[in-house]
Amino acid sequence: MATRRTLSSTLLALVLLAVVALGAGRAQVIPRAPAVWRLLPATLSSTRYYGEIACVGPSRCWVPFGSRSGGGAGVLATDDGGSAWSVEHLPGHATYLPSISCGTTSECLVVGYSGVLGRRSAGVAFRTVDGGGSWSQLTLPAPVGPGVDNQLFSVSCRGTGWCAAVGGGFLPKTSSTPPSCGPGCTEAPTGQASTGPVTLTTADAGTAWSVSALPMTSGAQMNGTSCGAPGACQTVGFAFTDCHPRSGGGVECGPAAAAGGSLDGGRRWVSEPVGGGIFNLYSVSCPTAAQCWATGSTGNDVQGHGVILHTSDGGAQWVHEAPVPGSNSLTGVSCPTVRSCVAVGALGTAAHLTPVVETTSDGGARWIAGPVPEPVSEIVLVTCVAPGRCLAEGIEGYGQSERAVLLAG
Repeated sequence: MATRRTLSSTLLALVLLAVVALGAGRAQVIPRAPAVWRLLPATLSSTRYYGEIACVGPSRCWVPFGSRSGGGAGVLATDDGGSAWSVEHLPGHATYLPSISCGTTSECLVVGYSGVLGRRSAGVAFRTVDGGGSWSQLTLPAPVGPGVDNQLFSVSCRGTGWCAAVGGGFLPKTSSTPPSCGPGCTEAPTGQASTGPVTLTTADAGTAWSVSALPMTSGAQMNGTSCGAPGACQTVGFAFTDCHPRSGGGVECGPAAAAGGSLDGGRRWVSEPVGGGIFNLYSVSCPTAAQCWATGSTGNDVQGHGVILHTSDGGAQWVHEAPVPGSNSLTGVSCPTVRSCVAVGALGTAAHLTPVVETTSDGGARWIAGPVPEPVSEIVLVTCVAPGRCLAEGIEGYGQSERAVLLAG
């Protein structure tokens, strides 16, 4: 699953509240269906992919992009909420830029990797301290430097200077040869064994980094991270578990979702149980240090069911919430408040997908499905700056005819 988070970013619509029924003497909040999304035509592209979207207000937003053919990467910026976009160029080279986060209105970090995963790759990071006027490339520590499967997949910044990023290699440390996948795993890893997942934290916007290992028993790929407060972060992804020798040589491993958290500024990370039956967790959003939501799937993108998890105690316990029936995978989630969240994903087969949008306005007690534009086949990532003000990345078409597009709602 090393590249699942590489082909898309999303945008969403969210939720209005209406007070209606009375029950047991008190009013209950009944969620309305979200407004229809709209495509942002200026972003439609058959040559680019988009990463996560970061906004520092209702109008100023950025989204990193790269080329499907291995060309240049950069950042798109908007000052009007997405109607018009301009390109901000990045120094150096990047193959894939999946994540961006802004701790203040002027300070943002973009992370990703250069090279080819499974062969030779390295994490990359870029920073602006003047609101996108200029970007500089950051020096990263050795654990995400050149290696077999080294990368950074996600970054989250809170306040001036403080950010956490997750990445590193994800193959089982116990094997010097590529393991095969166990039941339910359809994408076997490649390459040699690597160092395992790591977290990077910085208090000065990337000038200096501290490195901590994630306590995974085997390799893992952490797809997303979110910090609800400076120093209080959660990360989610995919791990290989129950690795054992297989007949004929080599190693066979089973797939399982993975989660970890730190509440002490990243000095110590702990592995967090998320329960069985989950293949992968793709995204996490923490509006506070204690409250977080994560989304994923019980199988791969077209053979599982969407999953929504919630923690109210900073990751000590994750509980399942009930998504709307009808999703194979929920690949993105954004919660601007502890009551309002949007989850996005897809339903269908590899040859025909239908986008899925689910929203809650009561802290996850109920999730409701919302409409999306007809041409879009999948919505991958979403960012909401406030309830009802969201941007997302979608995919239009299938296979060779795929085009990436941003949406607003």
